Amino acid sequence: MKVKQFSIESYRIDLLHSTITCDDNETRVEPKMLQVLLLLAENQGEVVTHQEIMERVWPNVQVVPNALQRCITQLRKAFGDDGKTQRVITTQPRVGYSLKAKVDWYSSNDAAAQKERPASPTIDSNHNATTTNLKLKNQPNKNKLIVLSVLVMLLTIAALSWQSAKTVPTVKYSKVKAQTQSDQHESHPIYSNDGKYIVFNRHIGLCSGNLWAKNVVTGKEIKLTQDIGIYGKHSFNTDGSQLVFAARDNCQASEPLDSKMCWNIATIDFSNSLNAPQSPQHRYECQTQKLKTPKALTNSQYAFLQWDKNRYSLMHYDDRNKITTPLFSHHAKHIYYFDYDPVSQRFAVMSRENNQDTIDLLALDGSLIMSNEIQRLPSMSRYQQFEANFIPGQDYLLTSSHSGPHLLSLSGELTPLDIPESHISDLYMHGKTDKLLAIRGMFDFDIAQISLGESAVKPQTGFNLQGLPYASFSRTTSAEGSPSYQPHGDLIAFKSNRSGTDQLWLWHEGEETQLTFEENNRPVNQFSWSPSGKQLAYVLNDNVTLVDLNGKITKLAANKPIFNVLAWPSDNELLVGADSNNIRSVYRFDLTTHHLSDLKLTHVKNVWLKQDTLIFVTLQNQVWQAQWGKIDSTKKLLPNIFGKSAFVKNGYIYHVNPLTLTLYKYNIETQQQSELIKLKERAWWIKDIKAEQLLISQTIAVKRDVIELSR
Repeated sequence: MKVKQFSIESYRIDLLHSTITCDDNETRVEPKMLQVLLLLAENQGEVVTHQEIMERVWPNVQVVPNALQRCITQLRKAFGDDGKTQRVITTQPRVGYSLKAKVDWYSSNDAAAQKERPASPTIDSNHNATTTNLKLKNQPNKNKLIVLSVLVMLLTIAALSWQSAKTVPTVKYSKVKAQTQSDQHESHPIYSNDGKYIVFNRHIGLCSGNLWAKNVVTGKEIKLTQDIGIYGKHSFNTDGSQLVFAARDNCQASEPLDSKMCWNIATIDFSNSLNAPQSPQHRYECQTQKLKTPKALTNSQYAFLQWDKNRYSLMHYDDRNKITTPLFSHHAKHIYYFDYDPVSQRFAVMSRENNQDTIDLLALDGSLIMSNEIQRLPSMSRYQQFEANFIPGQDYLLTSSHSGPHLLSLSGELTPLDIPESHISDLYMHGKTDKLLAIRGMFDFDIAQISLGESAVKPQTGFNLQGLPYASFSRTTSAEGSPSYQPHGDLIAFKSNRSGTDQLWLWHEGEETQLTFEENNRPVNQFSWSPSGKQLAYVLNDNVTLVDLNGKITKLAANKPIFNVLAWPSDNELLVGADSNNIRSVYRFDLTTHHLSDLKLTHVKNVWLKQDTLIFVTLQNQVWQAQWGKIDSTKKLLPNIFGKSAFVKNGYIYHVNPLTLTLYKYNIETQQQSELIKLKERAWWIKDIKAEQLLISQTIAVKRDVIELSR
């Protein structure tokens, strides 16, 4: 009968539950680590070569350098051994390893006759950031404290051993192959389980599209979904027969407060869709709470993130009995992403607490295996999030950021990938090959200045022009936006990445001038003119930064990282966005003392303050009005205002209905509203107004294709 347990010295190894127990003190261990240990135990006293271990534990998988060495280091730590003493595991230089200690084997019947195995620790969803509150069933209080202390100690040792291990060398990719070249833009490329197809989302409109597949041998592209839909990030189930993704049924709200959404877990049969496009089958239907990144487990079960009470939780859904249960949540951590590795049957959950990101490794039942802080590189913003995906069967994940693509280890270490491309995202590796899939490309946004008196403007056309909705005042193929008129002057400030990174620029009398030349750790989000029109404020490397019209930079440090500058309402203060207990909040920033005052105004994307009237737009595109200094008691919802594209100027709220593209003007004092003009498709993002001149951002093209990278 197959052995599920054995012992080495006084340590009992349970392969079924991935645990090592000594004196009733139990700790969870990575399954791959125990597979290595089992192979050494089966050959006790004999040398097992590196190649034999790799072929047995990581068959047909490209493994990150030093994976085996790290595994041996972790095993030695678990047994109180080290590379110098080598009491349990010995090293044969350049050859392999051998197990020196005695091994005792137990059959299933022997195991059943042994002392009852202690219950596995379960995670309390209210455990704090520094101490894991483990509930051990049917144990005396004294034993609970002993086990808790040992587990915390072992986790600490494991974390330190990971951190002290040799850094993984930079992985270099030198070859690039374009896989798609369509007029639409693609996202989320993945390989099929057998590696024969590349599956991706091809977008048609602002947020809708279809799923497609490309045969990597013939190059033939196949549409998989019959209907255009709003499909989220997709993945395969464990046997590769189905694609799983989130789907919703509403892209643009038809009414200002129409926030009704149906969120679904959807699947399509991959084999059938290769023969003819299929309609997605909804598994978890019409949820009003946002859900994302569903992953198929086994036997019609799914894991996904669902939004509830201002945070995401990792949920489990069983389609057989239609029951949903929580897998993992935390009262202090804000989860923002997760991935599932079907090979090792583990979850990696990325979350944030007090501007520190964490990667939690979970077992299939949601219990915590290990938790490590992500060691953000010095060049990275404190607001950088890590949407990382497993390399199947390995202890590394792939992630991309403003500073480029990286490998993320389970210990939280980041290792750069050397790739001969810029502007890439959505990295994916199959696991049985060292090739990478990615999305390459940029957004082409322009700025236009139009007159409210002209209801129809002839599009700008000509050689190598793409039929612009409106004539751009400075045509480039880069991303430009956020135009803003200078108070008391004739300048227009805007942001552009035409020089390679986001910088502030000025436009005057038909000429543009680059104002800033600073290296930033993330794109410029928002900026604001000073009331005098002599300076601009924006965020540079997480700090408030002022720049005058000659390009002179003044950096102002605050006691926490700043996300964006929202407004500059008076000479001595800014309104800025920053995280408060992991929730984005609006702060007053004193330009003299650099002191931050939390206004307790959360989930806000835009704000305007004129005298005592405060107007703000939430992330749900709702527009609110309040009296300055009495926000909580005076705030009221403005139900007739569309907040998706809106701004406030001279006592009016200008806003656009995203379905009809009609521009409205709302008088804040009289609460009267009038219709101005109808804007054009792809050109309705209004930004500022001066007299009868309106500044807008318009989308010219989105060119983002699938590429394949190899070494």
